[in-house]
Formats: sequence, structure tokens, C-alpha cells
Amino acid sequence: MIEMLVVIGIIGILASLILVGLGGARRAGADAKKIANLNQIRNSLELYYLKNGSYPADPAGNLITGIGAGLDTGKLTIDGTYFYKKDGAGYLIGTTLTEGSSEGYNVGTIGANDCASKTFYCLASE
Repeated sequence: MIEMLVVIGIIGILASLILVGLGGARRAGADAKKIANLNQIRNSLELYYLKNGSYPADPAGNLITGIGAGLDTGKLTIDGTYFYKKDGAGYLIGTTLTEGSSEGYNVGTIGANDCASKTFYCLASE
């Protein structure tokens, strides 16, 4: 009887360690999805430029959702975590990451978000 309780206790401890370890992988996966979405938004902005000869004006609050129907993002669902700023003849786009990244464009700001921060990932126009 005691042996059975010890085995159940060990299994419980191992299961909790595994679940804690998966949390970081889940957050990293969510960040990877946001970066992939940002690249899709970049492609959409380049298509917008080819159609209209310029990039969209700054939306209210610098949120991508404020650009309007002129930006074709396909099946991509864009929430309030993607930011856009027209920067001269180009643009700067970014998103907030959970885990952070040292990649991406690291110069400039979009609203109150600093692209040099490892938790705010930015891309610039090509």
C-alpha cells in the first residue's frame, strides 16, 4: 500500500515537471507564430505598395487593424498586438513577444514601443 502511494507521488512530481517545462515551449511557439504573421503582414504591405504606389498612412494608435480594407492579409487574423508606422518612403511594423528575440530590425519606435527592446520584434520595409 505504501509502495503504491510512493509511486503515485513520484508520477505526480514528474508530471508537474513536464508541464512546467512545456510552458516555455508554448510561449516560444506563440512568438514564432507572431513573427510568421508579421512576415505575412510585410508581404501584404508590399502588395499594397505595388497596387497603390505608396504605403498606407499611419493608422490611429499605430495598430495594423486601423489600416483598413486596402490591406489584403488573406486568412490571417490580426489582433491588437501588431503595430505599423509609415517611416518616410517606407514603413516599420512590429509585434510584442512573450519570450523575446534578438533578431529583427532594432532601430526606431512605433508609438510607445521601442524596436531595440528584445520583447518588441520589428521589421522594416525592404
